Amino acid sequence: MAWFRRTEKAVADWPKMTIDKRQGGVRLHGKYAGPSLDGIGRLLFGIAVIAAMVYALQETKDWQAPVAVAGGMIIAWLFLGRSIMISTFGRNLDVRILPDVIRVKRKRYDRSAVRGFRMERHHKAEKEARRERQRGKRSETTYREALEVVMDYGEKRIPIAAMPDKDERKAEALMYRLQNAVENLESIVTGEEFEVGGTGPGDAFGKPPDIR
Repeated sequence: MAWFRRTEKAVADWPKMTIDKRQGGVRLHGKYAGPSLDGIGRLLFGIAVIAAMVYALQETKDWQAPVAVAGGMIIAWLFLGRSIMISTFGRNLDVRILPDVIRVKRKRYDRSAVRGFRMERHHKAEKEARRERQRGKRSETTYREALEVVMDYGEKRIPIAAMPDKDERKAEALMYRLQNAVENLESIVTGEEFEVGGTGPGDAFGKPPDIR
């Protein structure tokens, strides 16, 4: 049976990749959760639940109604809340890799000066930890629980995207896709390496970059 012999695809679902044959490059794009999105989401959700409960109580004068409303909202949040937050308040990834340059956040970088891509702790993590030590009490951990995908550009560190630790697999997928697109741009554009969204021969991500 065909379904029994089928293997899992080697290409990640995120980030999305669009091939631009006219310019001979690719565009990596999509929305993702920034380090503070989950905290903002919990705050907004809490406010929404309280407001809905107060409204339900005023309308019905019965505590069962606000409890039922809160329960329904919590269930909906568990299944759909994060995806809605990402689509509404998420950050936009837009990286264009062309034969001569890489464009990140409207800035242009010489592709020949790119030494690679890596994943590391967020650059604000130490500042956040230092502030906690100075205060002598526990404070927010937004950046200490976040990762960054960065590009080594000559002697510079160029941030590409920052995400919470729970999205580590998504950060890895972005890092591999960036590395592969830079190393194998021509074969990707011509379709020789792999079909976008498919499972072409070999490793679709190329040689794994260093993960720190």
